[in-house]
Amino acid sequence: MDDGLTFRLLRADEWAGAMTLVARSFHAEPFSAALFGDAPLLRFAQAHRFYQALPWYGADRNLGAFLDDVLVGLSLGSPPGGCHVCEHVDPERPPADPAEHAEWVFEVNTQHAHADQGSHAWVSRLVVDPALQGSGLGRALIAGTLEGFRTDHGPARVLLECQPHRESWYLGCGFARVRRFPDPGQPDCLLMRVDLDARH
Repeated sequence: MDDGLTFRLLRADEWAGAMTLVARSFHAEPFSAALFGDAPLLRFAQAHRFYQALPWYGADRNLGAFLDDVLVGLSLGSPPGGCHVCEHVDPERPPADPAEHAEWVFEVNTQHAHADQGSHAWVSRLVVDPALQGSGLGRALIAGTLEGFRTDHGPARVLLECQPHRESWYLGCGFARVRRFPDPGQPDCLLMRVDLDARH
């Protein structure tokens, strides 16, 4: 990778900038158009407000990639045994806001998809600055994330969800498909899993 690229866990004071990067990176994705509309400026504005409203959770494990101190990539997730979507999403309390409701439906569907997987870590979002997509940064972030999820106490299982057109990329990173499950904003989503050996 390029000189000046470093990886470290995000701090709480970097969360707002991280969510701006998420909005920029997901702007062209089909689910963004489904949630926030086709008009580019309005879509970005609504996506930015949506992601800025997501809270910081100190127990999550959010790995940032920095190039000369500029945040250029993210892997957001939860450590083994602490899957955020399984522990914090209430399937009995749908939000009223349409975009938040669609995200809540996806998260409840994700809970159901995770239900038979036992204790696991979770990668909720993998984000690379649009200017650097195709550079290998995504693979480096996944590798760093998986290494961070390894434990001294036995094997660790890591789950993530992806759109069907990204399946081959995650297969190349060592994940395997578990199942399809419904996603309100796009075609069925794929649950992917990799099982890690214990750290030696």
